[in-house]
Amino acid sequence: LHPHSENIAAWKEKEDSAAKEYTEEKDADWRSSHPQDAPAFDLAKELHKYIVDGPTQGQLVEDLLDQAFKKGDVDPTKPYGRLGQPLLVLIPTHPKIMSLDPNEDQKERYTEVVEMLIKRGADPTIKEKGLMEVSAGFREVFFGYMEALESMIKSVPSSEEREKFVNEVGLFNGYTRLIDAALIGKEEAIEILLRYNVDRSIKGFNGWTAYKAAQRSRKIPDTVLNKLKV
Repeated sequence: LHPHSENIAAWKEKEDSAAKEYTEEKDADWRSSHPQDAPAFDLAKELHKYIVDGPTQGQLVEDLLDQAFKKGDVDPTKPYGRLGQPLLVLIPTHPKIMSLDPNEDQKERYTEVVEMLIKRGADPTIKEKGLMEVSAGFREVFFGYMEALESMIKSVPSSEEREKFVNEVGLFNGYTRLIDAALIGKEEAIEILLRYNVDRSIKGFNGWTAYKAAQRSRKIPDTVLNKLKV
């Protein structure tokens, strides 16, 4: 270990804690000045709890959604909060959902929530208005929610819109979901995206295609790497 690794870890923990407090404070300020968004935040909180911990006694996630949408307090396509995130983008921002190693039960519950939101009109192609300005599906690639990602792709009705969705380019680095998957070693995400005719020739702002990103990361086996060649 690095001689100062304990100090670095402590500093990182302190930094993460400060960032979390800042985010919570900003969200609280937004909520107090935008009370109309409170029902959406309350719903997101319940869905987070369901995904992470499973159902409480007598709780049905379907009932939570029906109650919120029937009252008209929550719109599955509307952007919420200071970052202007529709529910499909807001839900995966919970720290315990943004885990690099979610268990299978959590993945299953996450997919269930995504599919129920889509069934009630959520549109994965709608982008958030702040921060990354991306639509749903990028975080799913990164954190390993593959069934949810495929459900999103399948829900896009036209082949033209679906093609546009899978080839979306991120604002900061110009990466597509495919480049992200290649860079971080998500083989299953690569296979899913290739099934939907993702464009392998798109380059990030650094000039990397998915093939180049996979070569640099050295996390993708040759059998998958060869499929990324243009």
